[in-house]
Amino acid sequence: MARYARAALAAVVSVAAIASVSLAVTVWSARAGLDAAADALVRGEGHALIDTILNDTHATERPVTLTPLDGEIARRESAGLRYLAVVIRDHVIGAAGTPQLEGGNGLRGLELGQMTIRGQRVRLVGALPPVLPREPGEGEVGDPHRPPELRGDFRGFLVIEFETSIVAGLRAAMLRTQVVAGAAALVLLLVAGVLYMVFVRLARAEEDAERARRLAALGQMSAIIAHELRNPIAALKGHCQLLAEDLPPDTPEASKARRIVDEAQRLERLTATLLDYVRDGPLDLREIAPAAWIGQVLQSLPGIRVSADLSEAPPALRIDAGRLGLALSNLLRNAALAAPEDVIALQIARREVPRSVVIEVRDLGAGIPTGDEERIFEPFVTSRVSGTGLGLAAARRAVEQHGGKLEGTTHPDGGAVFRITLPRD
Repeated sequence: MARYARAALAAVVSVAAIASVSLAVTVWSARAGLDAAADALVRGEGHALIDTILNDTHATERPVTLTPLDGEIARRESAGLRYLAVVIRDHVIGAAGTPQLEGGNGLRGLELGQMTIRGQRVRLVGALPPVLPREPGEGEVGDPHRPPELRGDFRGFLVIEFETSIVAGLRAAMLRTQVVAGAAALVLLLVAGVLYMVFVRLARAEEDAERARRLAALGQMSAIIAHELRNPIAALKGHCQLLAEDLPPDTPEASKARRIVDEAQRLERLTATLLDYVRDGPLDLREIAPAAWIGQVLQSLPGIRVSADLSEAPPALRIDAGRLGLALSNLLRNAALAAPEDVIALQIARREVPRSVVIEVRDLGAGIPTGDEERIFEPFVTSRVSGTGLGLAAARRAVEQHGGKLEGTTHPDGGAVFRITLPRD
């Protein structure tokens, strides 16, 4: 069921992410289409206004260049007309109104159909009809006294500026759509992010549960094996010790007997480590001074040199001295193996944020390989030929039974640092 739930959750996350992206693309496409539609509508409105102006000028049967333009502004003010200019060969023949959208070149270099939109103001360049035949007294076509712009029959430009509410209305509607769509896309992304976090936590929870199940099964198996082996190993060691005492000390038989005793003792230590790892009884919590506790631990580690710093230690520790002492002795033993010639640094200190007691063990060895900071705490994982790989696993288990945590890192100046963090009342 968990596998199907995880697959369904992953599908929901994918759908939410795809939906948010699709919504953003749809809004972007709609904005582009709306801009094109607004451009077409405004252009149509402008050309209709130009056609109306040309119709008015045609009614006079004279060229538009000769028609008074102020009257057109007045007549078309309600339609939004604010500026009107007649341009022939870059010459302004006549103009009325107030321009607001002229470029750097003014009305030079115009092209038919040019349109500029700024807010509600629009400038559009339309075409004039061919100049009508000259009137009596206007001079001949080639007359040098005739104005240059009126020499011959050709087209000019009619430039208008008008105000329209089409663009503003459409853009306001689009802005509202964008805000709603953006909020919806953001919500979908947030939902996808939350679901992704849930998915990750579910996966980690499954991994932790599977790891706990394997460790529990391993612990049960180890406990059974350790109990079954303890008595036979003790009997084997005892008889071999008696045999070694009865044999002449320099004979091969005595040497073989002593070797059997040594191997039996090694098996005893292994069974004891297994039992320490699977021990799961209630803690015997008592107040003990840090110095006294460290003294008890070091008694079981002859030959190991330790420099203890207790200047910041609390007056007493409320711990199961025996069980947590095994964890500390495992850390000190590993530190001694990592750097046999060096002194091990041990520190116990109080921390206020968060309220805790930190016990640090540092050696001057090679440190922890990058990426193995968690792997070294797994059962039966060791880098030594003679190691069992249960020391650190048993130490972490004892610390966790006290409600604390055990971590290992490489010190910036070299060597490994193992840190026990215990909660403090």
